[in-house]
Amino acid sequence: MSLEWRASGNRKGGGPIMNRNVLYIVVAVLAVASAVFGYQLYQERQKATGIEISVGERGISIEKK
Repeated sequence: MSLEWRASGNRKGGGPIMNRNVLYIVVAVLAVASAVFGYQLYQERQKATGIEISVGERGISIEKK
């Protein structure tokens, strides 16, 4: 019975080809999600930290970032 299942790729309920395509889609979605998460983490770490000193009409302003 398993030999027939492997040989018939055009079954009604799908088959090994359908399962392989779903696996490829899942792997692609995970790869894209990890790339997006990595880029967001990179952007978060690139933000400037420290203090900002500005001189304006109201005098000197010091802000901690």
